[in-house]
Amino acid sequence: GRYAQTIRTGGKEPTGDVEQDERAAAETQRKELPLGVPWVEPEDVAPLVVFLASEEARMVSGTSFAATGGDSANITA
Repeated sequence: GRYAQTIRTGGKEPTGDVEQDERAAAETQRKELPLGVPWVEPEDVAPLVVFLASEEARMVSGTSFAATGGDSANITA
């Protein structure tokens, strides 16, 4: 049988009505993240979602994919 893929989003999605403080926060995050992206957009993870929903991912199980804009590179054990 097939197993369902669960996708959890923990990021923040900007709206068309972004306030000034949110723009300032995004600029701060942009400077601090290695990839320079303040938050993940749906189109950033869509290819991964398509892959996980495909037959090509049939051997993928028990795995987490972190879309962190490179921030996870700053985490040390």
